[in-house]
Amino acid sequence: MKKATSGAQTSYANLEVYNMTKETIFECVIGAERYKHFIEVISEANPETSMTIGPEGINVRRMDPSHVVLVDAILPAHIFSEYKLRQEVSLGLDLENVQKFLKRASKDSILVFKVDKETTDKGDKFVPSWKTCAKNTREYIGVDEDMYGDKIKTPKIFTDVKVVLDVKELVKSIEDVELVSDHVTFEANDKFWLKGGTDSKVNVHYETGDPTLFEFVASRTAEATYNITYLKSLLKVVKDRVCLEFATNIPLVMKFDVADGGEAIYILGPRVEREKQ
Repeated sequence: MKKATSGAQTSYANLEVYNMTKETIFECVIGAERYKHFIEVISEANPETSMTIGPEGINVRRMDPSHVVLVDAILPAHIFSEYKLRQEVSLGLDLENVQKFLKRASKDSILVFKVDKETTDKGDKFVPSWKTCAKNTREYIGVDEDMYGDKIKTPKIFTDVKVVLDVKELVKSIEDVELVSDHVTFEANDKFWLKGGTDSKVNVHYETGDPTLFEFVASRTAEATYNITYLKSLLKVVKDRVCLEFATNIPLVMKFDVADGGEAIYILGPRVEREKQ
């Protein structure tokens, strides 16, 4: 038995020795900026998330802690410059540190996302890591947080209205309504309206032909109210245009592109007024 360099006796009597093998079961390569956008989107609803890596791509489906917002996002395998998968894997991740690491990556960085499987006498353990490569290389090694929770299915929501709008224009209109209310009412008839307020009121409308309204279809009139704080928080990760689908007093379905090839869906619960007794 060797002595420690400090002169103190080091005991290995309680050290548990076990065999370990390590193999890479997943590795992909993508531009860091594109992957960063994906992480921003899925973190907005809940930074503690479950990520499934399969042959079709990387998928995240998660509720926020208050169960008001559901996120369903996918980066399809075909948008990666490399995508090598030996077995499907689910990881429980706390993405806060991953986001901080990715923020330090330059815009021209290439990201290598890898998952190793460590097999020991006690079982298997998955070790995710993120490495950015540009003028120099940085690596962040994470841990599988084992916080998968119950598997969530994206609900089928039947809507009567579809609106595709420039996201900056939408946010500006929501902020107009925010001057008088914490909630905004989406209304569709022959036009698409954003309304709010009781004593003081703000009404904004769009109609076919407006340059920032790319599509507007309403099979019937509809009206639903949503929390502005949630809406603004979710919309800040949308880069270009957003698709809104809704019907009277049902959840809002927001769809938009992620990382130039992926897709994300946010489902936001409505604010429903209780009937007075």
